[in-house]
Amino acid sequence: MNTTYETFLIQLLEAIEYAEDQEKFVDEFIKNVRLKSLLNLMETLPEEQQTVMQETLTQATKPEDVEQLLTTSFTNEQRKEAFNQAAQAEIQLFLQSLQPTLTDTQRQKLLELFQKLSPTPQA
Repeated sequence: MNTTYETFLIQLLEAIEYAEDQEKFVDEFIKNVRLKSLLNLMETLPEEQQTVMQETLTQATKPEDVEQLLTTSFTNEQRKEAFNQAAQAEIQLFLQSLQPTLTDTQRQKLLELFQKLSPTPQA
């Protein structure tokens, strides 16, 4: 699992005072991002290859089988980029869904979190 995203999501959940099981939320969120990134990667393949991959995935019984298929079908860079794009999109959607319900304090905490993460301009 990507610990950078895990850490960020935990900090985000703390900022919004998420009262439920944060680790469970993060695990589910990352699983959804992985699925979204897999779907996005599959869409880059020709239709015939997509069909073969779908059939292979439905027959996969272990996570290792899926990982093997991904490693043979896509480069590490492609997989990493697809994961990052999916994660950023899902985080943005999550934040947009929260926007109407956030308190001023939660907004301030989120602002501070994002400012802490923003790269400092180099002179």
